[in-house]
Amino acid sequence: MIRVLVVGNAVLFRSALATTLANEHDLDVVGELDGAGDLGATTADVAVVDMDSVPAGVGPAAYQGRTPRRAVVVISTEQAPIHGRCVRAHHVRGVVAKDSGLEQLLRAVRGVAAGERVVERAQSGSAGLAAGNPLTEREIEVLRRAADGQSSARIADDLGLTIGTVRNYISTIIRKAGVRNRLEAVRTAGRAGWL
Repeated sequence: MIRVLVVGNAVLFRSALATTLANEHDLDVVGELDGAGDLGATTADVAVVDMDSVPAGVGPAAYQGRTPRRAVVVISTEQAPIHGRCVRAHHVRGVVAKDSGLEQLLRAVRGVAAGERVVERAQSGSAGLAAGNPLTEREIEVLRRAADGQSSARIADDLGLTIGTVRNYISTIIRKAGVRNRLEAVRTAGRAGWL
């Protein structure tokens, strides 16, 4: 089970998010805190933080608590500035735009718990990405390596993943691109400017 802590001052949003996450078979919501709460006593593996509702001047680092291995997933409507600050922070391994879907948030929580860095972009696109790009940064990284002719085993070795995880990424990429196989996904992504 992945132990999750939900943090934010917007009580209704925080409670709804905690309830939704708790309904997942592999997630255990171990607590909810307002933005000024003490994280030291919690045993969460992942802190999901609503950055739009925490006190001014409090950065994502505060929500790692005293647990060095705890990963932080940030949720925000201000995707571009949050993304820029968070991807440079070691403890923040997940960034999710508020207009992303539940699937993207769940992928981020599970991904960071597995040691990955997951950046889910806003559905409307974000600076630096081709418009309409549905792929996450990790999916783009996997697809770029596939485009270079690397096997799933080589990609897994290079990125520190299992072969099964790489295959799952490729299946997700194929589904998102609306194609039938890996080669078509590379071609479609190349034409669309996603790579």
